[in-house]
Formats: sequence, C-alpha cells, structure tokens
Amino acid sequence: MIFAFWWSGRGYLTALIVLGTLSASGIILQASRSVIDDRLWFWGTALVAAAALNWHVGTKVNRRKLSQLAPRGLRERLLYRARNRFMSLPMETFSIVIGLSGVAIIGFDLAA
Repeated sequence: MIFAFWWSGRGYLTALIVLGTLSASGIILQASRSVIDDRLWFWGTALVAAAALNWHVGTKVNRRKLSQLAPRGLRERLLYRARNRFMSLPMETFSIVIGLSGVAIIGFDLAA
C-alpha cells in the first residue's frame, strides 16, 4: 500500500499529529487492556482527538496569515492561502477531514 502526502511550510505537522495521537492511543489501549476493548470506536475517538489537536496547532501556526486576512465568512476562514498546508488545505481545515473520518468510524462501529 502506498500513501502520498504533500504539504507546504509546517503542514507536515498534521501527519505527525495524527500518527502521534494514534500511537499514544495504542499505548493507552495496551496499558488498559482489561478495561478498554480494542474496538473501532476507540480509534475513531483517537482521530477526533487528533483533529482537535491539529485544529489548535494549525490555527496557531497560521495565525499571522489569518490576522492579515481577517476572514468574514466561514468559507474565507476555511479556504485561504495559508503558508502551512497539508494536502493543499490549511492545516486547521484538514482537521475537518480527520474529524469526519473519526466520526464515521465511530458511527460504523455503533451501527454494527
């Protein structure tokens, strides 16, 4: 399986945040094996946490550009020419993709 990522500026932090959060969640799962079952909802929750952390970091590293633009609407806030991007989106905007993936995984597990 091949994965392709592209970024500009410090956008690589998005991949590190997701991988780090999933790794930390795996360590927590192994440490508490008797309390938490290895189910999809756990990993979906980890992705939602990664999305929240990525939104925070992305907003922080792109704050200079955001303050220059002073976006008035949601579209201007989410889609702008940020210096730090991941997969052609501002870092914080890509958090929506990560979060929706986590919510979808949680929903899939609860529906099963």
